[in-house]
Amino acid sequence: MVRRVVDADLPAFPGWTVLEQLGRGGMCAVYRAHRTGQPDDQHAIKVLEDLHDGARDRFLDEGRMLMELRHPNLLRVEEVVDADPPWLVMELLAGRDLEVIRDSGEAFAPEQVARWIADVAQGLQLAHDAGIVHRDLKPSNLMLGTHGEALVMDWGLARRVGADF
Repeated sequence: MVRRVVDADLPAFPGWTVLEQLGRGGMCAVYRAHRTGQPDDQHAIKVLEDLHDGARDRFLDEGRMLMELRHPNLLRVEEVVDADPPWLVMELLAGRDLEVIRDSGEAFAPEQVARWIADVAQGLQLAHDAGIVHRDLKPSNLMLGTHGEALVMDWGLARRVGADF
């Protein structure tokens, strides 16, 4: 659910105009923003708010990992900003996550559900081929894109194979 906030409550990011807060989790907040002077170029900005030990490095690693992975079924990160606090520029997804869809009670044809499963599997295959494991796959981390495709998002717990789990 989008939380509308007054302009004074919105953070500032150099080169960006923040429009609204889209969500907030335990460690991060996500905002809808556009490049200053380019209102049609909207993105999501994810900013780390919980700066406990190691969180900053893990957040920046998440962004860098996702910049390496380019697949239509993986959330695209376009920029990693090592600032205080750090933030990521990501593609803006217009759809709903699969947890919201599941909880709505909507019925879907088995073929549609099979397509979503195939979308997720294809995106994860690319990540696995690159040696990256998501480690937090669940309905709330799967979002429907503009064309009804399923995308894997929230890679905060992801690790490279062989890295310290």
